[in-house]
Amino acid sequence: MTATPKKVRILGKNTKVYLFFVILTSLFLVLTKLSKDYKRVVKFPVIVTDVPVDKVIKSQSIDTVTITLTQSGFSDLVNTFGVKPWLASFTKMKTQERGGYFYSFEQDADLVTDLLFGAVDEVSIFPETFTVSFDTLSRKRVPIILNLTTSYAPGYGATDTLDYKPRSVEIVGPQSLLDTIKNVQSKTIALENVAGKIDEKVALIPPLEGVVIGTDEIAVVQDIGKFTEISFELPITFKGFKSEKTKVFPNFVELLCLVPLDKYEGITSADFQVIVDFSKLEEGKEYLSIEIEEKPESATNVRLSTTKVKVLKID
Repeated sequence: MTATPKKVRILGKNTKVYLFFVILTSLFLVLTKLSKDYKRVVKFPVIVTDVPVDKVIKSQSIDTVTITLTQSGFSDLVNTFGVKPWLASFTKMKTQERGGYFYSFEQDADLVTDLLFGAVDEVSIFPETFTVSFDTLSRKRVPIILNLTTSYAPGYGATDTLDYKPRSVEIVGPQSLLDTIKNVQSKTIALENVAGKIDEKVALIPPLEGVVIGTDEIAVVQDIGKFTEISFELPITFKGFKSEKTKVFPNFVELLCLVPLDKYEGITSADFQVIVDFSKLEEGKEYLSIEIEEKPESATNVRLSTTKVKVLKID
């Protein structure tokens, strides 16, 4: 069976003429409307410019200025795609008796024609002025506080003092903010199970918005070595011991500590001294603390087998 072909409807001459006049009429109406003048309200962002290098904006009373104006529909259509900011120059500001500065929009009313496409008429501006307060841009140097915790792998420890550079940093910002800043903190970092040299970069935390710090990070270094435990039986040195009728027990104490493996052979009992100070004995008490008065710098985790002596008075 042969399929019947689909019929294609072709617009007649009269229909084409009708559509042409519809389009032409619509275009005429649009152009007529665009040629008319309309009252429009435009909000411009306000940006303060030409601020001296030694000043920084603390606050300003407005962020936008409202302009009411008359403009053709065509210009209005073009301007709907965005407006430029109103640039209020510091050089045109005047000082106020109570402090700060103020700017008059009227003195720069001609700017409206530069900021918008097309001619404008019947311009009114609200508000007529706005105020700006400035702070002095200053700088000072403050110490850096390192927030770092370290735990070492079994048998390992620090062989020197933890160091970081720089130890201080210059900060720049409004004087009123700088007066509140005493230091700059690092981010908190935890190093665990450390068994080798520490060589880390630690970021600094900007103290306040609007304050710039001279460096973003510090370098942290520390040498780590293998340690071994060592112990000595040491005689106790008594200070301020005057009464012959006083006996003390014990007279010796065991001292234990960790020392770097490469310095083990060079450390002896003569490098340590433990004391008991009788000037610290309180009336009616019979115990005094044993104090570690001398120890090698490389010795860590120094501890005593007993921490007190008993004082006996013999009649």
